[in-house]
Amino acid sequence: MALPKKLKALNLFNDGESYLGQVVEVKLPTLSRKMEEYRGGGMNGP
Repeated sequence: MALPKKLKALNLFNDGESYLGQVVEVKLPTLSRKMEEYRGGGMNGP
């Protein structure tokens, strides 16, 4: 189950500590994956 694209009526925290206030609506950013080639120990694999 995925999160909705817009979150509504929530509390806003900064770095998990500071309570900044209540938010009416927040739109989540789109996430993308960045892939890299894996080289274990500096050696190319099959």
